[in-house]
Amino acid sequence: MNDLKLFLSSTMLQTLITTVPIVTIVYWLIRRLMREFIEGQQRSRYDDAKREAVLSEVRASYEHRIADLSREMVATRDRWEDANHLLITGQSKQSLTPSNRAVDVDSFLKPYGLDSKQIKVEPDKIFVLTPFSSDERGVYDTIKTACSEAGFMVIRGDERRADGDILPQIIEGIVSSQIVIANISSRNPNVFFELGLAMAMGKPTLLLSDTLSDIPFDLQSRRILVFKTVEDLRERLTVALLQTVRAIRG
Repeated sequence: MNDLKLFLSSTMLQTLITTVPIVTIVYWLIRRLMREFIEGQQRSRYDDAKREAVLSEVRASYEHRIADLSREMVATRDRWEDANHLLITGQSKQSLTPSNRAVDVDSFLKPYGLDSKQIKVEPDKIFVLTPFSSDERGVYDTIKTACSEAGFMVIRGDERRADGDILPQIIEGIVSSQIVIANISSRNPNVFFELGLAMAMGKPTLLLSDTLSDIPFDLQSRRILVFKTVEDLRERLTVALLQTVRAIRG
């Protein structure tokens, strides 16, 4: 009996001696793999943030350069025609038969995966068209403050993260808004394009600019809210918002 106990004790001891190092090795391997995985995740997030910061800086630089060029290209009719000669040539080949039909919004939205029946117009929502550059940040903040004080929710195209093409997101923002405000101070071509979409869809629009000297000729007949300072913009925009709301509500 004693021999049996001694044998069992010896066997258990040998098993324990053999097993403990294996368990320890497995434990440290798992711990090391988990640490490397976590560090890899942290590096990945850091690399993504760094890459996004670099892209934002590059985009801001190009936005600034585009703004300067746009001011020069669309200041007069001759400059506009010279910059858009291909578009003018193409349009000259189209039929000049006038049409009284409104824009078919559903047909326009369909290629972008949007359906007007599923997009609800929010009466307190304003969509702002503005360049995504630091130069225009102060103007945008002033617009947002003035609109918020008037009881509106303000959105701009880059405030919601979108994978891939941002245009569908911008179009949806225009469609779902009651009013569209366009900052055309820098004569940004993207803003003009989005403004054209808003006008085609019949959205009430407010145009803002810090000068009238370089306004494109095809917008010179429209009312433009001109401001000298952000304080001036805030006061003028508040009045213009009230007038626009009255006009919408009749």
